[in-house]
Amino acid sequence: MKANVHPKRIGAHRVACFALYRALLVQSHQVPLPPDRLQALRQVVRDTFRRNKEVQSKRWLTHGFNAGYEALELLRSSSAVTSDEQTSSSTTRILELLDKASAVTQPRASHDAPTRPPRATKPPRTEPFPGATPALARPHLQISGRRHVPVLANANSFPFLRFKKPQSPFLSRVLRDKIMQKTKRFTLLLELEDAVDEARAEDVWDREIAKTTAEGRVKSGSSRKRQRQQQQQQQQWTTAEPGWTPAVEGVVAHVKQQIKESEAKKTALATRMYEIVERERELARKEKAERRLRRVEARRVEGEKVDG
Repeated sequence: MKANVHPKRIGAHRVACFALYRALLVQSHQVPLPPDRLQALRQVVRDTFRRNKEVQSKRWLTHGFNAGYEALELLRSSSAVTSDEQTSSSTTRILELLDKASAVTQPRASHDAPTRPPRATKPPRTEPFPGATPALARPHLQISGRRHVPVLANANSFPFLRFKKPQSPFLSRVLRDKIMQKTKRFTLLLELEDAVDEARAEDVWDREIAKTTAEGRVKSGSSRKRQRQQQQQQQQWTTAEPGWTPAVEGVVAHVKQQIKESEAKKTALATRMYEIVERERELARKEKAERRLRRVEARRVEGEKVDG
């Protein structure tokens, strides 16, 4: 077994586990037990494998495989056509082990911890606050306090302005809806591209059926008349109403146009947000310089008062 590799990711280990698992389930059907006991036996097999699927110790894995092979041999001896005494002893042994496993897995209700009532939590606000200024209405020329420059970020190529942390639930909801819409469009586009090939195959099949039907109708008349009728049928095939392909290709073009328009809107929005960030930085530098000048002027005035 390779070092630093989980056993469940090794092919040989997986094959051995699945083979033993299937063998135990198949052999359990042949044990002469009542239906309810057979169901309990199969459930014990499933629970045991599910409980030990994350084991990585070689010693515990070896012990588990040995126990599984011994259980398989016990099931085979119980279902084999041998003497009644040997079959009865194997079946009795299976019932004893099954009772022990049921006693171990049975929950103890008397020692269960009391369940606490669920804590009432306030649902997050997914709507904008009343009277909130839109993010694209910035920058504000006059503000109270220091100016905090927003950060231009993106979520799955969707630009947005982050003003503070944690992120507001409203913004998270808007981004999540946009990402889901984008994913649905791309998924639909992939499905439609596969449907185009199917539509073309359907059109080929329809033309072949129409051609075969038309040839079957031309039965009488001279060869020249039959040839003229076949030419007329050929013109009807070419001038017939469009098949499946144009309709599907039209939907594909519509979805591609929606994706293209969405990408153009994201580019324009990112450009506008970048301009907002640059203007915010410029105003922040200007306000910082003004605060510095005010401090210098205040110190100068205070110094003149002391000298006076």
